[in-house]
Amino acid sequence: MRPTLLASLLLFLLSPLSRAEEFPPADAADGYWAGEVVMEEQRYQIGFEFRRQPDDTLRGRQWFAVLHLFGSPVGDLGYTAGHLRSRSLGLDLTFSGAELVGTINNAHPLRLARSEPLLTTPTPPTYPEPPAPAWVFHGDAAFWASPVADAELAFVGDERGRFHAVRLRDGAPVWTFDSGAPIHGAARLDGDAVCFLNDAGRLVQLDRATGRLRWERSIGGGAVVRHPPSATEYSYDFVGPQPALADATLYVPAADGAVVALAAADGSVRWRTRLGGMLRQSLVVADSRLVVAGWDGRITALSRADGAVLWTRETGGPATADPVRCGESVLVSSRDSRLYCLSLADGSIRWTRFHAGSWIESAPRVVDGELFIGSSDLRTVSCLAAATGSPRWTTDVLGWTWGTPAVTADTVFAGAAGARNYPIAQEGGMVALDRRTGAPRWRMKLPAADGRFVAGVAGSPVVAGGLVLFADQAGRLYAFPAGQP
Repeated sequence: MRPTLLASLLLFLLSPLSRAEEFPPADAADGYWAGEVVMEEQRYQIGFEFRRQPDDTLRGRQWFAVLHLFGSPVGDLGYTAGHLRSRSLGLDLTFSGAELVGTINNAHPLRLARSEPLLTTPTPPTYPEPPAPAWVFHGDAAFWASPVADAELAFVGDERGRFHAVRLRDGAPVWTFDSGAPIHGAARLDGDAVCFLNDAGRLVQLDRATGRLRWERSIGGGAVVRHPPSATEYSYDFVGPQPALADATLYVPAADGAVVALAAADGSVRWRTRLGGMLRQSLVVADSRLVVAGWDGRITALSRADGAVLWTRETGGPATADPVRCGESVLVSSRDSRLYCLSLADGSIRWTRFHAGSWIESAPRVVDGELFIGSSDLRTVSCLAAATGSPRWTTDVLGWTWGTPAVTADTVFAGAAGARNYPIAQEGGMVALDRRTGAPRWRMKLPAADGRFVAGVAGSPVVAGGLVLFADQAGRLYAFPAGQP
């Protein structure tokens, strides 16, 4: 016989499913928790401390060793209906038996178990002392740009717009040209000429030997305001493009989103293609194509002949480093924490390599089937297999590695930038690593100059004439022997 309607209703009301679900109290999370997070098929150790405060708020601290976070505050957390949440971390955890499980960054799976107190003072790597510099050139303004050099001279522009030529043999000044606006990009050498772009959007060509002006051309972008790193500015807009050169034509991205092709002989414009967004990086010439990376996250291939768009690929964040050719592929670093390997033919993705949530401000150096790349908050220089992106070694260099490493037969050189009052310890300096293993060879610390947020080396080193050159935020150009000490 079927139950009556009243009996069915009573059974439902009295069943466990009908009762309000009971959740552990918020202070059940008090204490240390450690475990593992999965990001892009890579596993990282992670930890937290949660504490209920006297005012009944819940606060936390985070440990994430790969990003050098050891007890960093994460602010107040919410606890509602059994969910422990942090909006700033994209954290959502629930109790599952004796564990906390959920996601971080609104996406990555996370599983934590109770832990002993976590360390707050990790042991940094030890670096041998550096060799004595062969020479040091002293400018009077910070160098954001990377130096370039030939067999006789080194060239670098500063943030006040002065462009310096220095004798490679001994660092003696040869000439200086005042361009009138900050220079953030490396120069391009072309026989007896040298060419660079300043922040007023003026492309300048000088006589290499004397510094005499040959021609100057406005390509646009001078109205775009630059926002270098500071304690209150987080766009970290510090890079400028190096003009690309092929078949007597210069190819230059402008900050206002145009790519311009000019005759190297006189600066006359051959074509201009407007892509939009902001372009601060160098482009790469790849046979009949140009590949450009933008702050809007778009990677675009253009025809060298007329600037026509051939293909476009979106990334998940600003692409703020120079694209680099690797065989029939192009490598692109992005602030979405991925290094992309794209097909030159159509922009399709061949592989990606995730960098644990860190921006990638460094463009890779490709040598003999390997690529050498810096990062940003990871503070690392890494060697990866160029064909697959699989890691071969990674070394902590103690600071932001925004530039492209320089590579010799046995050594990898990189600059490191540091900062004052930054959540992750960053120390400016110059480093040398063993090319085969990544083992530290030497490091020279560069302290912050008075009143500056960034210290150390923001750009890339360059090897020339048996020397490796670094340009720093204190306006010094260092030359070290490029061989082993």
